[in-house]
Amino acid sequence: MSYTTTLMSPNLWRIEDGMVSCYLVAGSNQAILIDAGVSGGDLLGAAQAITDKPITLVCTHADHDHVMSAPQFGEVWLHPAEYERFLQQKIDPVPMRPLWDGDIIDLGGRSLTVIHIPGHTPGSIALLDGEARFLLTGDSVAAHNIYMFGSGRCMPAYTASMERLVSMSSRFDILHPAHGAPAVPPDILPELMDASRRLLAGELEGLPPPREGMPCKLYMTLRAGFLY
Repeated sequence: MSYTTTLMSPNLWRIEDGMVSCYLVAGSNQAILIDAGVSGGDLLGAAQAITDKPITLVCTHADHDHVMSAPQFGEVWLHPAEYERFLQQKIDPVPMRPLWDGDIIDLGGRSLTVIHIPGHTPGSIALLDGEARFLLTGDSVAAHNIYMFGSGRCMPAYTASMERLVSMSSRFDILHPAHGAPAVPPDILPELMDASRRLLAGELEGLPPPREGMPCKLYMTLRAGFLY
């Protein structure tokens, strides 16, 4: 498995694993890799080719396409609400370390703040670099179809999470999602918030899903969609 690596901004790299984007953030003392991809390839080797700093794995959530190379890293940091989901994936066991809302990950010269944004999954998180003014959003925010059907999905919780991110939007200039366009402006947040509210109120028309047999409908916004 080969990976495509792109420098997004100083000391922030995107590593493409099929349709999933992982992100490597490096400080002066250590680096973190956000999400572990879907292919199960040598993701650690790809990250070590970018930086010589020790690398810690952080997962925004524990859906299978974000954890498949996790055993290579020795341990994984994620919100405890994702532990059960992580253990259900078909990978070798790996120790889990908790990340809570408001935790700060110090990389040396830069830090990332954990923001708990449940909805897509119970323990979904975003990671904020307040100095570089970017937000890593996992699957919860994207100019792409967002999965909101199946175990652990909760649209009212998602709406509340979008309301929270909208209230914080003065703190970042760009969003880096795990799917779709790798750089999205923050003005997508009120779009997703309003669309999720309208969906819950029965005001959005449900369209056929993109693949036959999916147990959901597609509810479109201007730049994204909810599979719900």
